[in-house]
Amino acid sequence: MKVYVSANDITEAKRVAARLRGLDHEVVSTWHDEPNTNDDPSRALRNFFDIDRADAYVGVVAPEKVAGGKFVEQGYALGKGKKCFLLGARRENLSSHHPGFALVLDEQQIV
Repeated sequence: MKVYVSANDITEAKRVAARLRGLDHEVVSTWHDEPNTNDDPSRALRNFFDIDRADAYVGVVAPEKVAGGKFVEQGYALGKGKKCFLLGARRENLSSHHPGFALVLDEQQIV
């Protein structure tokens, strides 16, 4: 399955992407493999393009409450009809309680 990985922590995103590749998923998100480009306006468009190419969205739940662009990506993926997974032990905000999001505890549950 083609997956887009979203996270607040780039190190954690890279770890999850590697685990998903090891489970024979194709990781189509590219932001975590590029230099920090938060000040590049085209980055958001590339992220949306990557989500469009994905079959599924995987949002990595942060250990504590944080804001970030992953919530925009989360809504975009849901609106595009992607399978949506939240990887972690809790739901981070109100929108993550939408029935379109499956809460999973490890990458093996992403199917």
